[in-house]
Amino acid sequence: MQQKMLGMLDGRWATLASTSDMYYAKGAPDLWPNRFASLPTTRVWEYNSAESLGKLMQSMDSNGVAQAFTEAVFEDVSAFVFMQLMKTGQLLDGAVTLLNRDNVLGASACARSALEATAAMTDVVHRAKSAIHNHGGEPQKTSEALAEVSDYVLRCLWGGRATGRTVQSVNVVTQLQRLVKLTTDVHTKEHLLAVYEQLCDVVHPSATGHQTFWAPSTALGETGPRRVELNAEKVNIVAAGVAELVLWAIGWSAAWAVRSWENSALQ
Repeated sequence: MQQKMLGMLDGRWATLASTSDMYYAKGAPDLWPNRFASLPTTRVWEYNSAESLGKLMQSMDSNGVAQAFTEAVFEDVSAFVFMQLMKTGQLLDGAVTLLNRDNVLGASACARSALEATAAMTDVVHRAKSAIHNHGGEPQKTSEALAEVSDYVLRCLWGGRATGRTVQSVNVVTQLQRLVKLTTDVHTKEHLLAVYEQLCDVVHPSATGHQTFWAPSTALGETGPRRVELNAEKVNIVAAGVAELVLWAIGWSAAWAVRSWENSALQ
């Protein structure tokens, strides 16, 4: 995510953003790539398996064990969040590049995936922070909550849907729904799920996606059929509407992904 790799929105898309009534769409040109430009691009992850962590704890007292376990959980949390941050940065860069080429469909696919990655990292950070802060300083409850977070993060890190995966991945729709339920940001509550669902419709073989290629139809006589030009080179009204959703996803993901990364440290 070095700054030279980050594409900027063409002026016409910046103009579309400026006329949007959607907060994150309007802010997209300012949030991207500025929020990502100075972020780190490498990180060393010190991963402890149950076996290696057990060996580390053998000579520790109870306080040392609790501290070591907490640090190990947050090391995995931070690593997962950084992975999603890098993924989100590349997806948003792809969305901007494709949008600038009038490839609204490709931009939609990148934007949808960026929403997923951002929601996943935000969900993991919130779970980890809650485990530390929501138990009134009771060590046993905090330890149990952190153990649940550890299991959850391992599913996020190693899980998948493909045949042969022994660990099932977390359902990203559940993460999106949970984020909307917990957030106090009215713009996220109002638009996140709706934008995500509409982008899913764009990239799947459903009406919204293929209508991005329709030019206005022409009647062939009073009772004849209508002739519809299908053209991938023209940005029609439907495609322009989809582009506004992409802009919203760009703005929202740029803002929330960076914030989640900044909040992922153990504190």
